[in-house]
Amino acid sequence: MLIFSWNCRGLRNDSTVLALKSFLRATNPSIVFLSETKATSTASSFHITTLGFNNYAFVGSSGYKGLSGGLWVLWTDDVCVNIVSKTASRRRLMLILGPCCVFTVRQIPQNIGSFREDIIQFGATHSEPWCCIGDFNAIYDFSEKEGGRPFESTNMDSFREMISTTGLIDLGYAGPAYTWINNQASHSHIRQRLDRVLASPDWCFKFQHTAVNHLPRLGSDQSPILLNTMRILQRYIPSFKFEAH
Repeated sequence: MLIFSWNCRGLRNDSTVLALKSFLRATNPSIVFLSETKATSTASSFHITTLGFNNYAFVGSSGYKGLSGGLWVLWTDDVCVNIVSKTASRRRLMLILGPCCVFTVRQIPQNIGSFREDIIQFGATHSEPWCCIGDFNAIYDFSEKEGGRPFESTNMDSFREMISTTGLIDLGYAGPAYTWINNQASHSHIRQRLDRVLASPDWCFKFQHTAVNHLPRLGSDQSPILLNTMRILQRYIPSFKFEAH
């Protein structure tokens, strides 16, 4: 199963919408998670109908002219999805895929502490294998940031504490090291790894051939990530030589 996640930074311009459609054609994911769509409920309903998904849930954007937030989750007919929480006021969606694989997705609110507390609470009350995917708006250590001022250590420490408390495992990645860039001149250039997949140990055991790819940055200052739960591994076939005696 392929899960596509992208903080698209708004779907109000044609280039971002075209980039999204290109990504979907190239990856053909079973599940699509978009954050910061900056699309109202009306605009969300219109755009989603053009993407070829029969199943979806969304939280429309809010704020002045609908320029704040927005979440979409789209999925194909062959995936079993149950939306267990949908809260517009907190811009949150939570869903369960199948009988024993849980994903949580949520827009990062201004009070990022409550977001991390929710993840800790979720992990404490659920015994099923589960993972989180998306933009966590934090780095794990200083190697995940290049340029600019030093990252706020309290934010990084809080993020590390959440991972430690829940026992979640960073699944790593293949591709470019950073998922966000500030698009500034070289002397002000900043790059960070903000997007990732965190999974419980039993989820890692259940999906042992999982791979996470950082995709090219198109139409946004943030790169999408692609989670593949069924990566095909090339098997090594030993070469045997037989000698006649």
